[in-house]
Amino acid sequence: MEEKFLKGRQEREEQRQQRSQDGVEITAQRQQYEAEADQLETAVTQLLKENNVTESQKRIDALRTLVQDTSNTVSLTAHDMAKANAILARLQQLVDAAKSAETGPKKFKFSSRLKAKTSSSPSTCSPTTSAESRNAAATTARAEITNVTASHADGRGSSTAGFGNSYGPSAGTDLFIASSKGVFINRCTDCSIFCLPIAGSVFLSGCANCRVYVACHQLRLKDCRDTDIFVWCASTPIVETCSNTRFGPYCCWEGLLRSTASDGATYATHAEWVRCVGEIADTAHTEQNYTNVDDFQWVRKTASPHWRVMTDKEESRSNVVFGPATPPNKMV
Repeated sequence: MEEKFLKGRQEREEQRQQRSQDGVEITAQRQQYEAEADQLETAVTQLLKENNVTESQKRIDALRTLVQDTSNTVSLTAHDMAKANAILARLQQLVDAAKSAETGPKKFKFSSRLKAKTSSSPSTCSPTTSAESRNAAATTARAEITNVTASHADGRGSSTAGFGNSYGPSAGTDLFIASSKGVFINRCTDCSIFCLPIAGSVFLSGCANCRVYVACHQLRLKDCRDTDIFVWCASTPIVETCSNTRFGPYCCWEGLLRSTASDGATYATHAEWVRCVGEIADTAHTEQNYTNVDDFQWVRKTASPHWRVMTDKEESRSNVVFGPATPPNKMV
């Protein structure tokens, strides 16, 4: 009996030591993760100050991989995940804005035959952008970086100040959003939203049960639910704290081909609308970007439960023709 008792006590002591050792190992792994994450975050900030956008993006990708790998091997708390996702979202916004400032509006070259056509020709884009316009676009993008940084510094989150035209809140109506350099859509419910191509960024916040047709350079959704997005995006769309979001192609808006741009021009294909009005030059490689979405609340290798691509049967085609344009909110 005594021998059995001593053996049991020894086994319990060995188990306690093993748990203690495992705890020390996990603590060391967490400390290593936090140190590497801090280094990567600092590196991105410094590289952006040096205007090294390419290297900044590589550091963000490395940070995203680090968070994903750590979550698979070490049990990160909900606070740890929320903190990591917030950092990734903030850094990606800064890099995307820096990319816009670096490239500016796209240039288009025209043959002598195209130049001979009138400006009202359906297949002709606007003239090549001037140096003044490129400088103005770069200044706007740099201002966007400043606004994003300031909003996160004081805890306010996303800010519309200096961003672009703001729409919403609205409920149970159709919104027709004209072309611009940036759009913020806020707290819309049960709405159909038709956006002519946007030569910049589009943010949707707090929207529910909406159907949105949008072409833009950057797209971000936050706190949206039960919403269908038909998008043509130059970069990877981003969702954050969203649920039941479905993505489909912008070409489902068939009524766009019978619509008129603000300058009176019309275009025969969605690609021409996106290239000429949205200033997205590489239409061949961007049309399918709706199938690849970044979810900042889901860094695992498995598919996110918060969004998915529509099936062919789910794609809701619309013959609605654009207009009249919904006036944006007055900025305070």
